[in-house]
Amino acid sequence: MDDLSSLESLFVFDGDKARLLEDGPTTVAALQELSLVSIHRGDCSRTVSRMEVALARYLKAESSAPAILQLISVVYANLGQLLLAQGNADKATIHAAEAIPRQRELGYS
Repeated sequence: MDDLSSLESLFVFDGDKARLLEDGPTTVAALQELSLVSIHRGDCSRTVSRMEVALARYLKAESSAPAILQLISVVYANLGQLLLAQGNADKATIHAAEAIPRQRELGYS
């Protein structure tokens, strides 16, 4: 089993939806990174699904660790870029509108 298969074994994939088998920040971060693997494989729907699950988990834990705030802003920005590339400007705008103020709060310009 390669490293990617080992990582994917932490998740249950039901069609395009992912469910975490373990619920910790490291697992959520792994799912976020798996979404980037999916985009490089050309699987946009799986990429969006994985990012959305990661974002939901990060938002649930938003107040538990300062580092999560940066991860949330990154996922919002990545989703915005991906959805824009897919031609979904309306959803892309919603995610960008969330990412921009969050990134400014963190000191990014």
